[in-house]
Amino acid sequence: MVLPAALSERHVGVFIHDSLHTYEHERFELELELALERADETLFLVSDNAHASTALPDLCRERGLSYHEFRERPVGHFYPGAALGLGVSRSTSAT
Repeated sequence: MVLPAALSERHVGVFIHDSLHTYEHERFELELELALERADETLFLVSDNAHASTALPDLCRERGLSYHEFRERPVGHFYPGAALGLGVSRSTSAT
């Protein structure tokens, strides 16, 4: 896998998921836990198109992370809008 090698000596502050938006795929990528294992004091987990899957809010609920969702609400447009999901992990030593 490419991601473990790329993160081997780094701390992660932001992890953005913007690939296949099925629950199974997003959960697989989030459950690699590479970002969580190598997290900086504060870690932001971002999911584009959060309206398509509950993988990030489910993970946040299970891990005790805060979850926020930002929804687009277009007016007078054919596109109903999407959502951006944000999970926040703060280590107990963070100020």
